[in-house]
Amino acid sequence: MATAQLPFIGKTVFQIIAMAKRQGLRFPPLPVLSNNLMDLIGRILDINPDSRVTISEIMSHAWISSDGARPMPASLADTPMHILVTDAEVAAAVRADPLAAMLRPNFKSKTFVPGEYIMRKGEVGEVMHFINSGECEAGPYMSPLVTST
Repeated sequence: MATAQLPFIGKTVFQIIAMAKRQGLRFPPLPVLSNNLMDLIGRILDINPDSRVTISEIMSHAWISSDGARPMPASLADTPMHILVTDAEVAAAVRADPLAAMLRPNFKSKTFVPGEYIMRKGEVGEVMHFINSGECEAGPYMSPLVTST
């Protein structure tokens, strides 16, 4: 958001992760960001979950708290809490969130007819298929696809 650019570019989640691992986080020359903001963004986007900054650490970070002059109130982040979310709430959030729409890969849709093979045993795959609806059979002999859209 600070740079109006995505930190890592890729068509799939796998490409985005590979880009993050390969090049690391890079900031564009403009707009000029403070060292504190770059540190905070870098810690938030750390690809290692064990060393990634926590919510409490974010709230007490120098950029958020104006170098400690304006500390945030105590965080509930350290208090374990279970929040129940319905499937309808998840669906509504994903559809209504423009950021999620930007990050969602644009898959090409393909329809298969019953009995059609996606791939035969021993073939080298060049694409990955996600079955959105219908059903398929898969086994050691790569059984034919039953139905899918």
